Amino acid sequence: MGRNRRQRKCDERKALVERSHSTSIVTTGIGATRHRDLVGGASVEERVVGSKEGKWYRIDVYERHNMPMITSMFGEMEIEALPDGNSKPIMTFDYEIESEPDESAAMEKMMHEQLTMSAIQATAGFKRRIETGETIDAETELDLSSVVAVG
Repeated sequence: MGRNRRQRKCDERKALVERSHSTSIVTTGIGATRHRDLVGGASVEERVVGSKEGKWYRIDVYERHNMPMITSMFGEMEIEALPDGNSKPIMTFDYEIESEPDESAAMEKMMHEQLTMSAIQATAGFKRRIETGETIDAETELDLSSVVAVG
C-alpha cells in the first residue's frame, strides 16, 4: 500500500485519466456514456444522468473495474459565476465503500484523499484544456497551484 501511495505522490501533477472515449451515439448531455482508463489499471464506465448546459452535469459511475471497495459512485461538476466575472468550478463526489467495520475510518480517509486529488487534477486539466485547447492525457503535466481543494 505505501509503495503505491509514494508512486501516486510522484505522479500527482499528471492526469488521473490515461484514456477516455465516448461509448454511445449520444456524446453530450443526459444519456451520454464514456469509458475511462485510470492510472494504476482501474477503469470506469460512466453515464450523464443530469445536466444543465453550461452550468452543471451529474454522472453515475455505473461500472467500476479494479476498484473492489467502491459499491457506488456519482460525480457532479458545476460552474459557478462569480461577481468579478470569473468562474469557480465545483466538483462533488458521492460514493459508498464496502469495508470491515474496523477499517471503515481509514478507508473513508483514503477515499477522501484520492477523490480530492482527482478533483484537483480534473479541475487543472479542464483549466488547461479551456486555456490552450490541447488534449489532456496521462502524460500531460498539470499546474495544480491555481486549484484549491475545500472540504
